[in-house]
Amino acid sequence: MKLKWTIAALMCCALLCGCAARPEQGDGPTEPPTEQSAVQAFTSPITISEAMARNRSTLAAADGSFPDWIELYNTADEAVSLEGLYLSDEADGSSRSPLPERELPAHGFLLVFADGGESAAGEIHARFKLSEGESVYLSGPDG
Repeated sequence: MKLKWTIAALMCCALLCGCAARPEQGDGPTEPPTEQSAVQAFTSPITISEAMARNRSTLAAADGSFPDWIELYNTADEAVSLEGLYLSDEADGSSRSPLPERELPAHGFLLVFADGGESAAGEIHARFKLSEGESVYLSGPDG
């Protein structure tokens, strides 16, 4: 299974959390299904909760740089293994970056720096960088 989010969609918090006003039936034409509908069909308890391209001062890496980043969240009430899960910025998975073989605690978060660097010093780094408007994919071993 694959989860695709565009950076623009991630930055639109009101839409993602359901806080934005939605038309009631009879309020006019309804929109066709969107990418958000596909996101809701993804059943893994691990989700991409936030991402930032062009990080200038929000979160620093251990070396003092400000790389792009992706935040994962475990929606389950128990710990979930990350083994066999991958992040990528390419639909074909060519830049697939494996997540560490560890458990994400119940309702826990994991920060992944997207800077093309190697994971070290307790930090996780993806093998790719983000660009504005680019997609981020979370996939399992089946791609």
